[in-house]
Amino acid sequence: MNSMKMTIRQWMIVGLVLSVVGAGVGYVFDNNYEYGLCYRNDITHTRDTSCNNFYNSIGESLTPGMTALAAVLLILILLPRAFPAWKKFAVWAIPITAFIFLIQPESNSGGFMGGVGFGPTNLQVYKWGSIIFFVLSALIIARAWWKGRKSREQ
Repeated sequence: MNSMKMTIRQWMIVGLVLSVVGAGVGYVFDNNYEYGLCYRNDITHTRDTSCNNFYNSIGESLTPGMTALAAVLLILILLPRAFPAWKKFAVWAIPITAFIFLIQPESNSGGFMGGVGFGPTNLQVYKWGSIIFFVLSALIIARAWWKGRKSREQ
């Protein structure tokens, strides 16, 4: 019965694979015309913009979010002793980040980091949220690794 139970490392590998797949799906959704998901005719210059908007709204959040998660999980696979410390952060950070991504109103104003208008675009929120998540995760992992290294030396 115990042989069926997955280890933390196996869970991280599954999470890494799913994150990479999610980032890949996000990339395809972001480039939906190139992959034939939405109609585009270059001769007549016609496009299905509602289809494009639908896939972009999903792809814009998946690509940076899943890429950041995949990078963190890869680091954790290499430094598994840091997992308990990171998990304490992740159990609240991942749901909060996902919630922010979900409630982000549709915006193309671009007033936050260049452009005119009020507030950031969705893509800016997704990218900055993912960057902040990755940086905080990397700092937590580095701190846990450093503490573990010092305790092993003593």
